[in-house]
Amino acid sequence: WSMYSFTAGALQNRRNPTAPGSVWSWVAAATAFIFSLHSLYFAYSRWKKLEKLKIGAKAATNSKNTIMLKNIPKRVTTNDLLERYFAQCCPGQVQGVRVALNVHGLCINVRQQKQIYRQLNMMRRAAPWLTDANNYGANKEEAKVRALHGDLIVDLHQLEAENARLRQHEPEGAGCAFVTFKSEAYAKSYFAEAKLHDGRVAGDCNVSGDVLVVLQRAKWEIHMAPLQHDIYWENLATQESEAVVRRVGTNSILLGLLTLFVITTFAAVLFIGLDFMSFIWRLELVTEGLQGKFARTVAHLKESFGLFWFYVLFGLPPLLLFLALAEATPLLVRLVSRYEHTQTRTEQQSAYLTKCYFYYMVLHLWCGSCGFIFLTS
Repeated sequence: WSMYSFTAGALQNRRNPTAPGSVWSWVAAATAFIFSLHSLYFAYSRWKKLEKLKIGAKAATNSKNTIMLKNIPKRVTTNDLLERYFAQCCPGQVQGVRVALNVHGLCINVRQQKQIYRQLNMMRRAAPWLTDANNYGANKEEAKVRALHGDLIVDLHQLEAENARLRQHEPEGAGCAFVTFKSEAYAKSYFAEAKLHDGRVAGDCNVSGDVLVVLQRAKWEIHMAPLQHDIYWENLATQESEAVVRRVGTNSILLGLLTLFVITTFAAVLFIGLDFMSFIWRLELVTEGLQGKFARTVAHLKESFGLFWFYVLFGLPPLLLFLALAEATPLLVRLVSRYEHTQTRTEQQSAYLTKCYFYYMVLHLWCGSCGFIFLTS
């Protein structure tokens, strides 16, 4: 509202008899400050709350005494070699060892089966007669629904057969393993020692040479293990070169999405926002410079098409696209993250972020617009 002071700049353009520096001008400035400070405080407090939720979620699992090994040979598909290594390196300290397998194809298969099950359940709730094998449909529409239902059943059987073949296939390692120690203190000391000495620990000197060579011990990356439900298991076996290609692709998609969002926002402000701000805050539109050029362009379009068709053809599409992008962006980011990353947020965090989103919607729409109108009218 102002680059200079509380009483200069845009506040002087308000169409009311009160001069700058009056009570109502100060109300507008104070409201903007209160709203901004409250938003900053809310964002900070929610961030701290999310951190507490994450810490609490980790405390409820055994991930605090589990480490994650990366870059182990993918030909290692059983726990025997790793159990032998840790029995010699950390005798009496290990509770269990699990080698992660490449389940990329299996995860895709299971996800496709879940999608078909959801479609079948929706169809059966809408048309209960589908469960009757002797009912072929009383008319053409019901016959089409019955045919679609049958096609889904066939696809489901094919996926189930493929699932059985995938489970019987020769296993392939994902290049990762999880080691759970008997105590959190020992797990943290092992991780700290490995981090301090470039992945190596003192116990490696007690391990036989053939085990170190087969496991390619020098190439290991050691991390504290994330929560089990925070991992995209299908991405664990992704090669580094493939991961780079995925990151380039996903970042390009997000950049394109951001560009489209900016263009849509600019169009919405140009065709609707100027009138909205002029009406709500009783501002006089600038007639000079770049802003004046935009205002004259909008005025020319209004005269050419008329107010009704102007808002239908130029105002409504960018507004609807803006709202669609605002709703779809979280879903698109989540899908892109699943394609690119190996970890995600906890379900508690995701649910809490959804609540934050609705809170911001109410805060901006009601407090930012309706409340500001009431205070400055």
